[in-house]
Amino acid sequence: METAARWSWSQADPCAEEAELLALTGLTEEEYAAWLAAPAQRDGDVPAPADAIADAPPGPALAGRLATVDLQRCSPAQLVGVAAAAVRLASWAASVESAATAALTERVQQFRGVGPRPDQVAPEEMAATELGAGLSLSPATARLRVELARSLQRLPLTRAALAAGEIDVTKARAVADYTDRLDERAAALVEARVLPRAAEQTAAMLRASLRRAVIAVEPILAEERAGAAATERGVWHE
Repeated sequence: METAARWSWSQADPCAEEAELLALTGLTEEEYAAWLAAPAQRDGDVPAPADAIADAPPGPALAGRLATVDLQRCSPAQLVGVAAAAVRLASWAASVESAATAALTERVQQFRGVGPRPDQVAPEEMAATELGAGLSLSPATARLRVELARSLQRLPLTRAALAAGEIDVTKARAVADYTDRLDERAAALVEARVLPRAAEQTAAMLRASLRRAVIAVEPILAEERAGAAATERGVWHE
């Protein structure tokens, strides 16, 4: 039985066969034997094996498993896997932060004196003020977080990749920066071109791909605009 990805031996059936216990806890036979040799550990939680988190999706369950991994027992390859899992988790957490920031920007519009008029405080500015106070951020840093959250709202593929741990915040910000001046259709085309390979690229490589993608989508958009204009004029080519 799993609670926040921590295995409690007291929840296991003491009459279960060894194979069933191994399946329940995810331990290898060697780890199970080591556990049996340390009676003092039997009333506590069984550490999640490092291999169990190698490809685990980011989220609360992965956080629980990372908290129970015994780094001293990990091989170099397993330590790399643990580090990679932690990075995926950080990306997922960043996606939650971004979503919360975007929601905050919407919510503060209910505040008196906040709105789009020149005599009002802009929602983005108010959200940045609230974030800065709550997270002890400088005004500039708070504004950058609000701007990224706003940009990601129109970049669904980038939001999904960040939440899945496929890209980190640096890469997400690169996509946002390169698509900031594009309309939604152009931004969607750029996303579709660069994100399939973004997980395997460095941030610098992704930025290079983004530059090429921005240049490449312009002919596509020009053709779409020409087709739309021809349709509006009622011109068809056989």
